[in-house]
Order: sequence, then C-alpha cells, then structure tokens
Amino acid sequence: MIDHQQKQGMWIALFLLGFVSVAFGPAPALSVSTNGDGDELTPTPQFFTINSQVINASGGKVPEEMDVVLQAYNGLQVVLEENIEIAEGGSYSFTNIPLVSNWVYLVGVKYKSVSFYSDLLYGDKVYSGREVELPILIYETSTDTSVLHAERAQVLLGFPDEHTLKVTQSFMISNSSNWVIVPRGEDSTVLEFMLPSGAENLSFEQGVLDERFVLTENGFGDRSKVGPGHVEHQVMYSYTVPYDGECMLLLTLPMDVNSFLVELPSNGVRLSNPYLHDIGERDLEGMVMHLYTANELRGGTQLRLQFSGEPHPTGAGSQNELGMTVVGFSAFILALIIVVGWMNQHRPEPVPVEEAQDLPSLAEDVLNSAGHTVEMLLESIASLDDLYRTGKLSEDIYKSLRTELKRRLRDAREQKSQPDS
Repeated sequence: MIDHQQKQGMWIALFLLGFVSVAFGPAPALSVSTNGDGDELTPTPQFFTINSQVINASGGKVPEEMDVVLQAYNGLQVVLEENIEIAEGGSYSFTNIPLVSNWVYLVGVKYKSVSFYSDLLYGDKVYSGREVELPILIYETSTDTSVLHAERAQVLLGFPDEHTLKVTQSFMISNSSNWVIVPRGEDSTVLEFMLPSGAENLSFEQGVLDERFVLTENGFGDRSKVGPGHVEHQVMYSYTVPYDGECMLLLTLPMDVNSFLVELPSNGVRLSNPYLHDIGERDLEGMVMHLYTANELRGGTQLRLQFSGEPHPTGAGSQNELGMTVVGFSAFILALIIVVGWMNQHRPEPVPVEEAQDLPSLAEDVLNSAGHTVEMLLESIASLDDLYRTGKLSEDIYKSLRTELKRRLRDAREQKSQPDS
C-alpha cells in the first residue's frame, strides 16, 4: 500500500502527463487502472490499428497476391512479427497491435525480388485506439543507369605512414526515376568503378567481393539495386598506394556528380589541381583538414590530384590512424554544412572531361559511425530525428542523412533475412 502523500504525488504526475499529451502530442503508450480501493496502479494494455495501402509509384498495378509483414523492434531484438495477405485494391490492415512507447514499428513487402518498406513508426508518437496510415510504395524495375547521379562525392586522404597514401571515397547516389535500377542479368552489375594500377588493400564499408561487389577488368562492379529517391544509395571503398614524397592520383567519376569534396590533413602535404577550389582549413573533430571543392562534374571526368611534400605528425593523437577511415558522423555533417554554405556563394564553371588515362582512384567510408546492424541503424535514425527536432540540423542535411540511413536499414534487413549459407 502507498501512503496518502505518495498517492497524491502520483495522481498529480499523471494529471501533468495527460496535460502534456493534450498540449504537445501523444505521450508514451501507458495507461493505469486502480483496484477497488483505488490504492494500486496497474498497467492497462494499449493497442492500435494500421489501415493503409500498398501503392505502385511507377504507375503500374499492385499485385493481387502479396504478403505484408509487420515487425516491431525493442532495443536489440524483434519483439513482434505478423504476416497478412494484401486485400483487394492494395489495401492492408493490422488490428490490435500492442502499443509500447519504446517500440519501433515497420511494415514491408517484397515485389519482383525487391523489398520495400514503410516509414518507421515510433510507439511514443501513437495514441492508443487510433488508426494509423503507413503506406508502402513499390516500384517497377529498370536497367537504365542514365537516371543515376551522385548528389555528393567525398574523398578523404590520409597517411597511415610516411610511405603510404590511403584514399577513401563515398558516392551518395540518387535515382531520379520512378523505377528501381537493377542489373541486366544475374552476373551483371549496376555500377562499375575503376581502380588504379598498383592499388592495394581494397576494402568496402558495406558488402564484400563475390557478393555485393565483383572484380572487373579495370576495377570492380556493384551488383546492388538502386531505389528511387534522393541519396538512396551509397558506395564506399578504400585502397592504399605508395607515397615517396610525391604522388599523382587520377580520379575517374563513374557518373555525374553535383558536389565534390576533398579532405586532406594539414600535415605538410600539398595538393594541386586547377579545377578544385581551395576553401581553406577547418577543424573537424580535433583534426585540421584542408578542404577542396568542385561542383557539377560530368560522368567520365578525370581529376588529376598532384600531391607533394613529406607528411609529418600533427600531434593530434594518432592522425595517421584515422585511417583515415572516417572523420566521424558529426564531422561529416559539419563538412557538408561548410561545403553547402560555400557552394551557395561560389558557382564555378563545370569541369571539362579530361583525356582518358589508364590510372584512376576511388575509395571508402564516411558514415561508418552510424553502424551496420538493424538495431544500430534504428538507434541512429532515432538520434538523427532528435538532432533535427532540437534544431541542430538543417532540413536538407537531415533529409539526406535520414534517407541514407533508411537505405542502410533496408539493406541490413534484407541481409538479415537471408539464410546462412
């Protein structure tokens, strides 16, 4: 039994919780009931309904036979999974869904061997007893890669030791069509990337060779599908080349690129290229980096990056050890803010396509810190939402990063659903 003072305080807290819910939106899904004496509080089960639609965003028909899957996540595990068949006209309905404030809900279907998912639904944003719409967009498939372009390409350079240059690069790719771009055949690729002669230690942030990626005559190809939308696909890889005080890298762009960023540590090594714009040094998470930009580069453009100078320690812990694998999630956001702001004031002429060469280079990862598992990605998306709600991210950057995290989540779910070989 609880004494009168405790009971009074609890009812005041519940009253305030109800007031906040009415004023600012739904509170966590928890209600209470009392026993006959009104002394004890016990949770009352909460439920809600999802009534929604599967929509063919390519303009085609929705299949008459299709399974719709509802899953709920709590922390590190799936706590709920339900399967139903699609109804006439593409509608579907899940009823009596347990509502728990810290669960995250997701609905998905598979169409033409491609998985499609709804937006994430957070339990603390839903009222008990309410109906929620959670539409799922599906798309037809195509092999036309001309609709693909990179919104951003980022090159990160580092020196694991004074005789080695590591190059890492990220392409954030958009599909401007209403189709999912797929390989032409089972052994074909969607995108192909060249590698320079002498490149070693090739590695990928997501996927491995002989699965998502395959070696080609001049480099490697990416077999994964590219869904419609803004920054829906990302390719990240890395390699090392020898460095003896000078080095020339020829970066060949596999597609049109809207915004191009190069980051070089300020450690005594100089970079020269007539088409890159030097926007100076910035402190990115305790590391001083020199930034270079370009924009509106055409596919096939080759950028010759000439490096000279002896790299020296900067004293910032282990700068060489940054792998330079990743500057960090927040540093990536900061770099984007810097570049977007600069680009708004400087619109250079498009870079001409230079004469073809035998050498190129490309590489690896920027968003590593977001994690790779379904659970980690769900947490990253929630954290990103919090940053946006508190005004710490602009809408454009928030939307781009959230779209990329959602794409990773879809990939992680597909990989998780595949049986172990």
